Amino acid sequence: MIKDAVFFIKMLGLTVLVALILQARVGQQTIEDHFDGWVKTSVIVDSIQEAIDGGILLVNAGYKKADSGLRYFFARMTKRHEGPKERGINVDLKRYNESEESMLEGELPARLPAANSNVSSP
Repeated sequence: MIKDAVFFIKMLGLTVLVALILQARVGQQTIEDHFDGWVKTSVIVDSIQEAIDGGILLVNAGYKKADSGLRYFFARMTKRHEGPKERGINVDLKRYNESEESMLEGELPARLPAANSNVSSP
């Protein structure tokens, strides 16, 4: 624990020292401004930026591929469990005058029963 605290204090001191040195003026600009200008005009930085842009495109394409693959995998996994009604609660909602054949064919019953046939409409 003491070693960690000593390391932290050393690194803090080194960081402050580097920041102070970078603020020294050489001509009309500070060392930090000279370094910043060199980085902006360097050929090395341009090639690194191109590599980073290519990496971003690669990660984007990989993400899209993985996302579509996982969606397909989970869609297949859920369809496998939608098979015949062998598990769980099996409830068929049909009216008392509907037959099994009309349910399978998608037909509507010819006449729907009234809730109360004694009531006349106005």
